[in-house]
Amino acid sequence: MIMKKLITIFTLALLFVSTSFAQDMKLGIKGGWNYANLDGRLAGLVNLSGDYVSGFHAGVYSTIGLNDNFAVQPELLFNQFGTQQAIPGVTGNADITLSYVSVPVLLKYYVAPGLAVKGGPQLNILVDDQIGLNVGDFNTQTDVLSDVVNMYNSTDFGVQVGADYEFDFGLVLGANYYHGLTNVADIPLVDVGNRVVQLSVGWRLL
Repeated sequence: MIMKKLITIFTLALLFVSTSFAQDMKLGIKGGWNYANLDGRLAGLVNLSGDYVSGFHAGVYSTIGLNDNFAVQPELLFNQFGTQQAIPGVTGNADITLSYVSVPVLLKYYVAPGLAVKGGPQLNILVDDQIGLNVGDFNTQTDVLSDVVNMYNSTDFGVQVGADYEFDFGLVLGANYYHGLTNVADIPLVDVGNRVVQLSVGWRLL
């Protein structure tokens, strides 16, 4: 609870500073590849970390310049996270896909023209979760929100760090790492968090 409050306060402070002291604003679109996992434990003892799986992200962003070196970048993204878990006792696995609407608010520092490092809080709102079961010749997919009540929490908080390079003609290349700070699962004794590496391609529209 304290962590959520700190993240909310920091996010509001960044937005206040950005709107109060902004020198210029850029708008753009972005998308790319997610390499995601759920990392955690059962009852604090049994390792529940699965294998990394591929997903994607896409959305829009705004870069708000504060001065020559600093900017704030709020984003609105669709993110696909998840993991692949082995099924104990059988030859098979479960593919877990968690789909979020994500709102990162990042503070950027330009270390050279076009090159910036960035970091800040991120809120993820769960919009869909799927489990694909693959056991031998048996394959099925289940919508967890419809079939199992409260298996995953509706929100996730964390931090994102990374770097961007923006070319003069508008192309933006980025690499990020997202580390979830809250428990994704709403299951007794289970504590797991999102871990995601992201590679992005963006385009400045304005």
